[in-house]
Amino acid sequence: MQRISISLIVAIGIVSCLHSQDLRLMVMADHKPSPDFFAELSFQSGVNIIYSDDVIERLPFITLQIREANLEEILSKVLQGSGIQFTLTADQVVLYRNASAS
Repeated sequence: MQRISISLIVAIGIVSCLHSQDLRLMVMADHKPSPDFFAELSFQSGVNIIYSDDVIERLPFITLQIREANLEEILSKVLQGSGIQFTLTADQVVLYRNASAS
């Protein structure tokens, strides 16, 4: 019985991972501060977005209207040219400043 429970938990985790990366989102942000934007994106996608304040403090207010995009596409668009990169795993995104962009 325990083996079945563990297998089910692993299967649910794999499906959740695939779901979060393929989930198509709609984002409508009009001059939104970056902490608010990332909090809403995290809520909508179900993926934790982790960053330190000093990483995103220089980001301008975010204005973006996009439909049917996955999380990776949205993050790439928002962070383009900012010197901030991200790593996406099953249940979290980590934002970090590119060392060569500092």
